[in-house]
Amino acid sequence: MNEEMEFINFSIEVPIYKQYHKFIIGKGGENINIRDETITKIDLQAEGAEFDVIAIRGPKEGAMKAKKRLLEIRNNFFGTLIAEIKANPDHHKF
Repeated sequence: MNEEMEFINFSIEVPIYKQYHKFIIGKGGENINIRDETITKIDLQAEGAEFDVIAIRGPKEGAMKAKKRLLEIRNNFFGTLIAEIKANPDHHKF
C-alpha cells in the first residue's frame, strides 16, 4: 500500500520564472490539457509568491511527462524579451 501511495502521490518542482507562467497556461488555457493527458495536478505559484517554481503532483510517470512538456514550453520562450508597458487608459481600452 505504501508503494502504491508513493506512486500516486509523487511530487516534483519545475523551476520556471514567474514571467513565463502565462506561457505555461497558454492563451485561453490551451496548455491546461497537460494535466488531463498526464493525470497530474499542476500548481502555479500564487501571484506575489517569491518562488519561481511550478509543482506537479500525481503518478510518477505522468509527473515526469508533465515536467518534460513544461520544460519544452519554457524552452520555446527562453530568451524571449518580456516587458510590461503601462499606458494612460485615456489612450486605449485595455
